[in-house]
Amino acid sequence: MEKAMDLTTGQQLHARSVNGAALSDAERQALAQWYAEQDAAEFAELSRFPKVDNESMRKQIDDVLSQISVVANRIRDLDAENERLEKELASA
Repeated sequence: MEKAMDLTTGQQLHARSVNGAALSDAERQALAQWYAEQDAAEFAELSRFPKVDNESMRKQIDDVLSQISVVANRIRDLDAENERLEKELASA
């Protein structure tokens, strides 16, 4: 296996490529190899995290939204009760 290209060299080749500079065949091959190395490193990093079960996540979100709704309704009820008590105290 070939020695991994250092980050700076890979970034420089990438910058030259995206800016339209002509790359030699060897540079294009080196850049392709560097992209593959970067992809592999990114995949390895992302693989460290557990897979997300979207359906489970949606259920958790729905449950939290339901709890928020209950709390919001309770706050509205308490606010209305506070207003009623303030009016009652003011008229006493």
